Amino acid sequence: MKMTTAIAIVAAFLVAAAAGRPVCHNITGSCTERGFECVSGEVVPHAQRCNGVEDCSDGTDEFMCEHEDHRPMSERSAEERTAFAQASCVNCNCAATAFSVTTASAWWNYAVVSPTDTALMTGSPGTNGGRPCSSTCAQAITIGFYRKNRICRGWLCCARQRSCDTCRSSCTSASSMNRCY
Repeated sequence: MKMTTAIAIVAAFLVAAAAGRPVCHNITGSCTERGFECVSGEVVPHAQRCNGVEDCSDGTDEFMCEHEDHRPMSERSAEERTAFAQASCVNCNCAATAFSVTTASAWWNYAVVSPTDTALMTGSPGTNGGRPCSSTCAQAITIGFYRKNRICRGWLCCARQRSCDTCRSSCTSASSMNRCY
């Protein structure tokens, strides 16, 4: 009887320990086995993601923390991403920082589905006006991060594609000028 009680206590302890394991809010898709990968390339422990303290020098560990659905944006439908961008990017135009994200980055899948910045929204439809960088031909995309207007402090609230920096050479007509199409 005492052995059964001891086993039950150990089992309860293991269940409690597993339940207390930190969750990495993976909406950006940049949670890796090593930890949360900041857009700058730094890695912080999963427990430091969305803890209210900017542990990444770029502040991205506190980006998009207020959402209950932690599925990566790249796994969501276009409609979900559009609704999400409209909700989180409202009054979020105070430029904070920008980083070039390459295909090797944990942020790549987030970068290719990010909404376009004002500079990319312009142009006639024949010049890909309003279109994001081509997800199949782009190799590097600059992502701009923003804070709320008139405050310009606090956590990052929005990220947008600013420019298509490098295109794959296999995409013969693609150039950064035509957003790698």
